[in-house]
Parts: sequence; structure tokens; C-alpha cells
Amino acid sequence: MPLNNNFYGVYKFVTVKTKPISTNVVGLNPYIIQSLRVSDTMQTSAKFYMQGTPLTKVLDIGNVAQTITIDAPILVPPPNQPDLSDGLQLIWDLANLQYTNSIPNNFLPLLETAKINIGTDKSNVNLTLKSDGDPNNTVNVFEITSGATAQGYITTTNLINGARVAKYYDFYINLGGFCFFVDAADIEIKVNSADKNFLGVYQGNTLFPNNYQVPQDGLNGGTYTDGDPTYSGWQFPFIAVGGIEITATGKAVISIDANGNFVNYNNIQSYQTNVNDLLAASNVTLQYSGELTTTATNFNIFYAGSDTLSGVLPPVFATNKAVITTRNSNFSEGVMTLDFTVKAYVGI
Repeated sequence: MPLNNNFYGVYKFVTVKTKPISTNVVGLNPYIIQSLRVSDTMQTSAKFYMQGTPLTKVLDIGNVAQTITIDAPILVPPPNQPDLSDGLQLIWDLANLQYTNSIPNNFLPLLETAKINIGTDKSNVNLTLKSDGDPNNTVNVFEITSGATAQGYITTTNLINGARVAKYYDFYINLGGFCFFVDAADIEIKVNSADKNFLGVYQGNTLFPNNYQVPQDGLNGGTYTDGDPTYSGWQFPFIAVGGIEITATGKAVISIDANGNFVNYNNIQSYQTNVNDLLAASNVTLQYSGELTTTATNFNIFYAGSDTLSGVLPPVFATNKAVITTRNSNFSEGVMTLDFTVKAYVGI
């Protein structure tokens, strides 16, 4: 049986609609990814009435939805070489596309969830993007390239210089004012969204005024504009964007210096005589009773493999304050670690 190399994904390159922070120009840009999965669905169910037959005669046809899942690695370039267009760059560029001064723009695809995994074997980014299922928008969301175009992107993404997989020792975390070495971490960004139907009627009857028409899309990248009325607009919902929730969980390493002193842990040997000293001596961001008093910068995750992307989270998501909901310190004869859960709540 003959083999055809065109079947192999290693010869392909994916471009995704983003706004790179380096150019601030919206377009389809290439990124180094592990996989891309597309799911197109349409809500459909059978309806039965007093109809004289058990056979399906009527369908209840609902909205079309499109979900795109991207798994991309975090990579470290060689010394003195520019950053690569990897998973970390992709999430930064997507955030730059979709938000201006923390306000959402009307661009598809919508970043629905982003999960950043830092581990001993690899570090990667898993993204879930949401579109409206309009076939006209698919070409505006992503594209699979091959041949000379894909080969040219090897240089465009700086992959031509080579790279290595980022691992846990490329990251460290500011947790409650202490800097810890990351052993493993999972950061999840969740953007709340909902599908809403069009409000409008078909302008096919002179009884309706001219401004009563179904919005239509065409090739406008998901931004709906006025135009010729069409039934097809009824099949595509609006996507309403709500709040953003950021949660970080993981394990970090407690360190001691050559003199046996804790580097990133408070080991207080005396009783505290006032509330402020007690809060400062704690290893969590303790709160005054009944108040939210966390005002100092007490949370961030840093990436040592890049000069431009020093923080793991894009600026619009770069919450540097958080309530540390769980911090379990584990002391033993081996590696001393702590488990943490963080709820980030306010930005810079």
C-alpha cells in the first residue's frame, strides 16, 4: 500500500485569527500546536402531534454552534533567540484580539476557556474557542495550511532556530509575597458566555418597516452588519460574553538556605501582639474579620523562558492579587512542598 505524506499533520501548519502583540494587526497567524479539533453541532429534535402516523414529519431545528479545541505546547527558544509562536504566545495574542482596556471586542472566535498546565514532563496550553457555526466565519477563524506556505511558517514562528519543551523549572510563583519554585500547576481562565437568538423578522412583507430585518453576516468575521434580509441569519445566535474567572491550583517547593533558614516560609518563634503583625506572619493572605483587606501584590506566575512574556497570564488576565483559599505545607525527610489553590480577583 503506498504512503502519501500529505496525510501527516507534521507537514501542516495551523493559522488562527489573532492580533499579535508584536504587530497589533488582526489576521490569520501561524502557531506551533499539537492538535486542533473542530465540533459543529445543530440542535435538532423530533416533534410529534396528532398526525395520523408515528413517522417523524416535523423537526425542531435550533441553533448552530462551533467549538474549536487547540492543544499547544509552551516552548523555550535557544539563548539570545526570539520567542516562538507557541501556546503561550497564542493565548496572549488571542487576548489582545478580544479585549481592549478589558472590554470585549466583537471578534470571533471567542476564547471560552484557557487551561495552562505546568508539569515535570511538559508544559502546554489547552484552549477552547467558540464560534457561531456560520460556514462563512470558519475561514476567518482558522486555516490548515500545507506545502510551501506551511514550510514558510517555520521561519515566521521562529521554529527555524529550534526549541525545547518548557517544564516546571522554567516557572516560579509569587504566592502570598513569597516566591516558590513550581513543581506542578494548573491555571484555568473561564470566560462566561451564553448563546442568544436574533431579535428580528424577515423583511419580506410590506407590513414591516424597513428597519425590521434579520441581521446577516456574510464574510464579516462574526460582526453582524445590516444588509439584505435572509432566513439564514436565524440559524446563528449571538454570543453574549460575561465575567472572567481565574483559578490556579498546584504544588510548589519550600526552600531553605545554607544556614537552614526558610527562604519562602514564615517560621515565627514568638507570639504576635497585634492583628497586623499576626497577618504579616502568616503563610496565607489572612483577612480581617468581615473585610477584604488584601491590597498588596500577592500572586503571579512567572515564566523564565521569555523576555517579553515574563508573566504567564496575558495582561488583560494578569491579576496580581488573589485570595489564597488553600495552602497546605508538607514537611518531610524528602522534598518539602505546599499545595495551593488561588482565586484571583483583581488586576494591576
